Amino acid sequence: MFGWIARRIQRTALAQVREDLQVYIDSLKGLSADEMATALAISTFVRLRMERAGTMPRTIMAEGVADDATLAALATHLNRMIREAQKNKNFLIASGLMVWIHSVRAMLHPSARHLGQAMWEQLQRGENKYFEAVESLSAQGIEDMTLVSVEFGFVPILLRPHS
Repeated sequence: MFGWIARRIQRTALAQVREDLQVYIDSLKGLSADEMATALAISTFVRLRMERAGTMPRTIMAEGVADDATLAALATHLNRMIREAQKNKNFLIASGLMVWIHSVRAMLHPSARHLGQAMWEQLQRGENKYFEAVESLSAQGIEDMTLVSVEFGFVPILLRPHS
């Protein structure tokens, strides 16, 4: 009886995910290689911190192993973390979290994965300047950047751009 309501809610949610991802991709297109490298490095830093804290198990991104409920819960947690970072005026961390909320949302909706792949294709434009960005962030006092260097080139398995 209420199936049509559920389908409408799902369609609306998917449309919002697609729109948000496209806006984010468009914003990434405007970044320089230096800015993109910083975005890539800080998103790696954030992911590693979340993995260490147990809030984002490595298997989710590295192997694509997660059910919809787990991905939805992670998206909710990331949303909360973004709001908290913005409230505390920690915009650098918030920007790193944005990469992961969009990644999780794209993974959650298979018909939006091509947009997640397009996002990661844009992020990879920063790879040539990645190590310089890591050094710069380390010089700014962000700790644990050594491990970020080791994780160079990580892209979630379900969102790897097609060559």
